[in-house]
Amino acid sequence: MASGSLEFKFDVKGIKELDKVLSQLPRGTSRTILRQTIKKSLRPVVKDARAFLRASDWDSAGAAKSIKSKTIKGSRVPAALALGPSGDWWYAKFFEGGFRSRRAEPFLRPAWNKNKDNLTKDFSKSMWFVLNRLSKRLVKQAYAGKLSGSARKVLGI
Repeated sequence: MASGSLEFKFDVKGIKELDKVLSQLPRGTSRTILRQTIKKSLRPVVKDARAFLRASDWDSAGAAKSIKSKTIKGSRVPAALALGPSGDWWYAKFFEGGFRSRRAEPFLRPAWNKNKDNLTKDFSKSMWFVLNRLSKRLVKQAYAGKLSGSARKVLGI
């Protein structure tokens, strides 16, 4: 880990179908839905990363509390998120890989490995719930005659 960065990737089956559904929604709506759903799915990873850091001898006063999933602004990817320490605890990333005078005590990698199998299941369940809720809201607005212009366009009205 010479660079001090970690990258986790996972594949979701049915992503083409999901992309087709999301492409029919207004761009801002689809980005918001993706970000919210991924952040919700990452909650167990954040919780475990905090627990692993608290268990190590690195945590002092708040490094574990600073671990969050954050949206990467300005990314070309619709839902780019970063997971790790923030703010005054930026240097906690060195705990993961260690450095010259200190051995590594990983906290993000074990949290990811522990939760990665359930992550796609949680993501798809959350995405289904959010899309179902959105469709019910659009139907309710349609019956009330209060659809926005972008909603009319999505529904082809």
